[in-house]
Amino acid sequence: MKFSSVLKFNAVPEWTDKYISYSQLKKIIYIIEKEQVMGTGASVHISPEESEQFQDLEAGYSENIYGFPESQKQIFGKFVVALDKDILKIEEFYRQKEEEVVKQTDKLQDDYEKYLERFEEVIELLDLDSASKTHVSLTSPEGYMSLQGTTPDGHRNSLSVSDIANTSDINRPNSNSRNRNPNRLSRSHFSSTQLSSDLRSEADSSDGQYDSAYEDMREAALKIKVRQANNRKRILNTKARELFISVSDLQLYSKLNLTGFNKILKKFDKVTGQSLKETYNEKVLSTAYSFSTLAKSVTNNEISKIITIFTEISGYSSQDEAIEELKASLRDQVVWDRNTVWRDMISMERKVGAVEVVHPTVGPSALNKGQIQNWSKESVQFLYIFLCLMGFTFSLLYSPFADLIQQRCWALLVFVSLMWATEAIPLHVTAMFVPMLVVILNVMRDPSTNEPLVPADSAKLIFSSMFSHVIMLLLGGFTIAAALSKHNLAKIGASYVLSKVGESCESVVLANMFVATFASMWISNVAAPVLCFSLIQPILRTLPTGHPLAPCLIIGIALASNVGGMASPIASPQNIIAIGIMDPPPSWLQWFMVSIPTCIVCNLGIWFVLMLVYRPSSVPVKLNRTRFIPEKLNSTQWYVIAISALTIVFWCLAPSLSGIFGNMGVLAIFPIVFLFSSSGILSKEDFNNFLWTVVVLAMGGSALGKAVESSGLLTELSRFIAEMVNGLSPYYIMCAFCTLVLVICTFISHTVGALIILPIVYEVGVKLPGDYSRMLVMSSALMASGAMGLPVSGFPNMNAIMIEDATGEPYLTVQDFFVAGIPSSVVAYFVIITISYFFMYISGF
Repeated sequence: MKFSSVLKFNAVPEWTDKYISYSQLKKIIYIIEKEQVMGTGASVHISPEESEQFQDLEAGYSENIYGFPESQKQIFGKFVVALDKDILKIEEFYRQKEEEVVKQTDKLQDDYEKYLERFEEVIELLDLDSASKTHVSLTSPEGYMSLQGTTPDGHRNSLSVSDIANTSDINRPNSNSRNRNPNRLSRSHFSSTQLSSDLRSEADSSDGQYDSAYEDMREAALKIKVRQANNRKRILNTKARELFISVSDLQLYSKLNLTGFNKILKKFDKVTGQSLKETYNEKVLSTAYSFSTLAKSVTNNEISKIITIFTEISGYSSQDEAIEELKASLRDQVVWDRNTVWRDMISMERKVGAVEVVHPTVGPSALNKGQIQNWSKESVQFLYIFLCLMGFTFSLLYSPFADLIQQRCWALLVFVSLMWATEAIPLHVTAMFVPMLVVILNVMRDPSTNEPLVPADSAKLIFSSMFSHVIMLLLGGFTIAAALSKHNLAKIGASYVLSKVGESCESVVLANMFVATFASMWISNVAAPVLCFSLIQPILRTLPTGHPLAPCLIIGIALASNVGGMASPIASPQNIIAIGIMDPPPSWLQWFMVSIPTCIVCNLGIWFVLMLVYRPSSVPVKLNRTRFIPEKLNSTQWYVIAISALTIVFWCLAPSLSGIFGNMGVLAIFPIVFLFSSSGILSKEDFNNFLWTVVVLAMGGSALGKAVESSGLLTELSRFIAEMVNGLSPYYIMCAFCTLVLVICTFISHTVGALIILPIVYEVGVKLPGDYSRMLVMSSALMASGAMGLPVSGFPNMNAIMIEDATGEPYLTVQDFFVAGIPSSVVAYFVIITISYFFMYISGF
């Protein structure tokens, strides 16, 4: 989570404007970055508010004590003055709050002393009441009746005030309560015991000296005093809890602000290439009182006082118990008092993260646009579901197959394919629906007798097919990707490469494309574009509005990430599906022999297309190069690198290790065990953040494939297609299938397209003389990643079209994908049927 979000979620709501102005300081850094890159004489678009703010900052900065270059002293000074203003604000507020909590702690101590003096004669009774687990509360009606020696039903109780006083020494736990004044404790105990003795002697000599009315009045007075003491005790208890929370908030306030200053200084150094952090820490932060050890010792001392008082007032046997109770109160405070603020903020975060791409209508008329707007999302969803059901009914009634089981399976295949293509309901929900439909429609056959299976056996078989080595390979890939991303290894490597790139637009685009492809190779083409888009933010922020490099760079990363989906078996789900279908599955070395040359040539071809379409060098601009700050890798990062590298080596050697491990799915358990075994590397939250929708989609696809195979429909479809391509060479058949995959996967998810088409492709290949099934499946899987002509063609495209500039305008439109995405898909197609075919041939596919 970004520090700005951490600051929002952990700040005390009432103190919001007293924290470091982290977002504002970041804004100043970005403006400085623009001035630095484009030059002081350049036309930098700065709002009037920003200009006025900078004038104020310049007025407050008169000397250069941080060793800035003379030419940049003025613009860097703006940032320093803003930092100084925040330091002064925080120092003033911290001292004010510290003074308040010290006074409140002293007052709490005084109130506690007064409480002891005023109610010493009944304190023992209250301690007995709070410590006892078997007696009713003295402050309850039943407790009052017990004090009077009467039970709720009116009968006399054998336990009287004198009995309670006499047993107080036995029931009271050994503790250091009120040990600050042992004389008061002895006086309190003596007074309570003496009072009970007097009452007992008075009761024993009630033969005329005192009457019962007087005794009742004495006990009534004691009851009132017990109530008053208990109320006062509750007030002091509450004050101690509240004061503990206040002091804890003050300590967190100091810690958050210090972290914020260190992070913003690090960002400043990274953007400007200066070394302000070390100097500013030495000259300012180390001398600030709110961050000093003295301030921390003061708050720790106040907390110690509060804990001591709370321990005594609550009757705990040790301070450890009291501390646990106070910590629980602190957690409750966060959950209760700040719940609304947190909920609102997190809701906003989720809204940002859940933004959907709105697909504009191509060439809309005013009438059509108005008609479309009248349709709600639910109405369109129901329309799609209705059309899918109509397709299911039509396929069931007018089936091209004579066998009843194949007819039902054909209808099932059509229905599920339509549901996935239209996304009438989420893809993973449709996938979960597949096993239910398979059992209800009774499309599974007994492998030995070829008879339909009963529902119980059908359910057992279909569920067993859903979890396979393909799913384990998918989880292993997710694990490696999560570890490389979480521990910043992917970003470190990418930023290092980009920092070595020249400043020409052409070289920047090409370098970012290859970085995106390489990142997709290891952290998947879902995570790679997110990483790369964050790395190009310094360039995008400093580009003039409307410069062609911005859309060229963004769409280049998106298209290269799609190409990266071909690069390794774990780069995209369709590759893992293809490996699961091929028999025998290719080794990683075989895959790399085909994919790496394919990706290199595809990227070069796509880069050439982008240069022709956007011509980014036609508008001269000075680019802000990506800066790499060398950081020494820690032991955890080296451990992640070692486990990831070892896993990949095992996968490459999978055919040689099959006698021990069986297949790559078993080897995928290796990174899962060794990276999740310590919460410091990957935690259960990281496991929960896996793309489980993709996993479920793959499981649903496996179930559908098993049903189509078991029913005999797959054999019939492959025989029908084989007759259509009869007489064609394997090369032309590959070209035909690649064309089919390109068209289908342009409009629907790459993974869904692979789930539907690859099993059929494999069966057709098996029936060809010489068995070209592996070559056909491999080329089709590569082509699925190469389909990138529309915004909906893969996650990288959907992510790219959502990126906006500072004014909220998107960098890309659908038109960009028409003019750049479709030609790039054609480039990928010709590379696959030429370069890929050659390397598949020589690598034994």
